[in-house]
Amino acid sequence: MHYAELVRSALMTVVFSDVAGSTALATRLGDDEADRVRRSITALEARAVEHGGGRVVKRLGDGMMAVFSSAAAALDAAVELQQRAVLLARSQPTWGVQLRIGVSAGEVIEEDDGDWHGAPVVEAARLCAACSPGDVLVGDLVSSLVGSRGGFSFDQPEEFDLKGLGVRRASRLVVPALVDDRAAATWPLPTELDRALGSPLVGRTNHLDLLTDELKRASAGERRTVLIRGEPGIGKTRLAAELAQRAHADGTRVVFGRCDEELPGAFDPVAAVARTLVNEASEPLLAAHIAEHGGNLGTLTPALANRVADVPPPTRIDPQTDRLMVAEALADLVARHAAEGPLVIVLDDLHWITHAGMTMVRHLIASAAPGGVLVVVTYRDTDLDRTHPFAAALADLRRQPGVTRLDVRGLEHDDVRLLLETLAGHELAPGAEPLIAELVAETEGNPFFLGEVLRHLVQVGALAQQAGGWVLTQPISELGIPEGVKEVIGRRLSRLPDGVDEVLAIAAVIGRRFELEVVRWVHPGDDLFEALDAAVDANIIEETPSGYTFSHALVSQTLLEELTVTRRARIHHDIARALSQHCDTDPTRLPELAYHWTRAARVGSVDTAVDYCIRAAQRAAELLQWEQAIEFSQQGLDLLGPTALPSTDRARLALLMAPTGFAWYATGGDVAMRARRDEIIPVIERIGDTSLY
Repeated sequence: MHYAELVRSALMTVVFSDVAGSTALATRLGDDEADRVRRSITALEARAVEHGGGRVVKRLGDGMMAVFSSAAAALDAAVELQQRAVLLARSQPTWGVQLRIGVSAGEVIEEDDGDWHGAPVVEAARLCAACSPGDVLVGDLVSSLVGSRGGFSFDQPEEFDLKGLGVRRASRLVVPALVDDRAAATWPLPTELDRALGSPLVGRTNHLDLLTDELKRASAGERRTVLIRGEPGIGKTRLAAELAQRAHADGTRVVFGRCDEELPGAFDPVAAVARTLVNEASEPLLAAHIAEHGGNLGTLTPALANRVADVPPPTRIDPQTDRLMVAEALADLVARHAAEGPLVIVLDDLHWITHAGMTMVRHLIASAAPGGVLVVVTYRDTDLDRTHPFAAALADLRRQPGVTRLDVRGLEHDDVRLLLETLAGHELAPGAEPLIAELVAETEGNPFFLGEVLRHLVQVGALAQQAGGWVLTQPISELGIPEGVKEVIGRRLSRLPDGVDEVLAIAAVIGRRFELEVVRWVHPGDDLFEALDAAVDANIIEETPSGYTFSHALVSQTLLEELTVTRRARIHHDIARALSQHCDTDPTRLPELAYHWTRAARVGSVDTAVDYCIRAAQRAAELLQWEQAIEFSQQGLDLLGPTALPSTDRARLALLMAPTGFAWYATGGDVAMRARRDEIIPVIERIGDTSLY
């Protein structure tokens, strides 16, 4: 085959972009934050090139090279990219990001490997290097091809001495200022979603097409909802994060809320959504909202009182009406934000949601208020039974107009190969097919399981990454891939340095997300930071702005299952005691205190646990969290036990029962709550005060 058959030439426009001062930026921000910058810029570049009908040829450090068949389309993409960079700089002022863009045109050669060569490629790269931050420098031929078409304008041509090319004439493209004030208010991409983008995404083309279509419909003013379901580790959150990043790159505001596994808040995840919406709202928007709904949203988030002086207290009429008014207040705030532009709301891990939280989510999805809103829900279908609050609502949600369900399954053989190539950075070496087949068989294509098994194989020396790709160091039949991901995780945990397991056990008992200060209160030793750093390096935990999070729920779950019942209770006791010393006056920590004291009762004080159950139940009732009030009251009664009732102080039991009795009234239409009421009524009768129900 002749060389001419491997290449083709064409008249193309070449665009190079680069982050100005990227080395200094990485030094100033640190590796993790610099990686966030890189991912955000990559998303902006990909969207701008896609909108212009071009193609990204390759990534070059902190920039990229793209080609376009139309010079006008290339300049459209350059303008959009610089405008998006301005939005990013406004939403993330600490980053100080600015781009340089060079554009050239002429005959270029595409080789068989997909790369492009020729004088225009070199000129575009040199123009990008000579460009001032925030500018677009355009070669003479590009400005001549475009002329005045498309509304472009250029500064007077200047002469630039371009390395290797000599003196060339070029003009600065005038980038129009942002005229859409709403777009300038783009919020930062939520940290949880940005962190999820750190793992590769392969395949899923059909899923992304569906999500992108739903986003377009929301951007056009519709109310849409997508329910993403699948097993643990299948990539639900990663898929939602990819959509969120694409939406964010287009200037759409993204809000995030997640349910907690170990310590569910009554209104999670909508409380997090409410907090963001309040914090990001303009003063006129908040004033209009409060004029109509008063301080009802304060039941969900204290952020309202922090933003508005003398905010009125929430209205109280009767239990059912009170909660409805809170739900309507949240829907109103969402609608007011949506009136300023489309909104994406990601609600993660709804398989852990409470009855109270599900009430709010249903109201939010069913709202008929105008404005473009896309609600993306992720949940594990494997963790739902028919009594779960989310399972009970699913049938109703599917009947709602604008609701779509998306099932996420394991990766196929070719996608697993692509994942391995993505991780390696190049194609796999010959003979890798048996490895791929074995991985698919063992993991059923689950991306998280795949990552865990690969780490295991690398750590035991069975798999090595060489210049030609992944190479097996022993026959596939001798690899001994563990059965089950928990066994894989367990083996990885066992290889951590001494002392790390003790710190991770404390963290796992606290919950999947944990604060550094709480761990320090329980484990004040000098080795704490070394242990946490080792766990981060091993990808067991990840750093967040507020502390740390386990890389996956299955990691923390594996750690918990390795603890004996007594050992876990002792850790709960240490955590509860530390929280009591440092956070006892903070009412927002009462659920956490009651949770840990209750689970420490077998090795601690039952009376202390009951006291915190009483306080937490009262607090929950004040916040209309009736189901949670019932849970805390029930936990307190269970701790007391039937044999303790005759000698138990009547006043303490009355305090325990009071919020529960009110909660029964509020949730009387709920079958599960009625069953709980029927269990406790004999207890109330036993202490002789039937007025409590």
